[in-house]
Amino acid sequence: MIDSFAIVEIGSTNTKGYIYSDNKVYETGFKNIEFKKNYNINKEIIKEDIESLYEYINKIKVIESRIFVFGTSIFRELTTTDLEKFKENIEEKLNVSFQVVTADQENEYTVYGAIKNIKLDENVAVMVGGGGSTEIAICRNGCIIERANTSIGVVYINEIFPDLALDFAISKIPDVKKLIDDKLNKPKLKADILILAGGLHKFRCDKVKYPVKNNDLYTDEDSPYLMNINEMIDYDYEFFYNINLDDMRKYTLDNPKWWDGSRAMCLFATVISEIIDAKYIIPTNISMVYGIIEKIKTGYIK
Repeated sequence: MIDSFAIVEIGSTNTKGYIYSDNKVYETGFKNIEFKKNYNINKEIIKEDIESLYEYINKIKVIESRIFVFGTSIFRELTTTDLEKFKENIEEKLNVSFQVVTADQENEYTVYGAIKNIKLDENVAVMVGGGGSTEIAICRNGCIIERANTSIGVVYINEIFPDLALDFAISKIPDVKKLIDDKLNKPKLKADILILAGGLHKFRCDKVKYPVKNNDLYTDEDSPYLMNINEMIDYDYEFFYNINLDDMRKYTLDNPKWWDGSRAMCLFATVISEIIDAKYIIPTNISMVYGIIEKIKTGYIK
């Protein structure tokens, strides 16, 4: 069993790193690299994005030499030839392990981290939000009992409603929600609790000052907050029209563009919560790192 290693998740808009050591997970920070947006424009992974990724990984190599790199939704769209070329180059130049996770794997790995400490005998939903895809899982007693994956995320919504990335939004929330609702593959089962994962949802709620309360439904240090669904929906309007997105960028000076997709992401959460009739929202920063760690420790991922 490997005692320590690093994990890098390459998302469609944000790349995140983690160090696993002494049975603990340490974040190495995230970097905004707009793979999805630039791929849509250029029909290929551009050199500048690859160089930004290599720079990010090389900084982690100073801390940890054993690195597992995982590509998500954008890499599922590459041709076999382009993907093989990318994999060959990154493994040869950086001496790392690279593989692409499927939508189901991303769902499974992230859900593992989101529900690992839940002991409730009722349905719990998990939204895995992202730049290029959205995965929904309905879980019960620690198992996924229904999946609903969709190959669009906040990048697509921002292409249709680019003003969501402006200081103040102009588009009407019902119009954005309708587009999301029309595009989503919907689960049939319902759940009172919706956990937001796959992105920095807790971070966003902290900085935008959503009306969070202590999570008294279950105990998990990675899920300390909850929101009442109606209070969250009401505050979406505040976030869209009365909170200056440029003011939020001061919290991510190294990656100010991270906020571009934040308004679209909050409406994915709202639409999904309405689809499943959720009463409570649990915003987390949980990613698929916890599920990946278990697979590495057991030798499933090498």
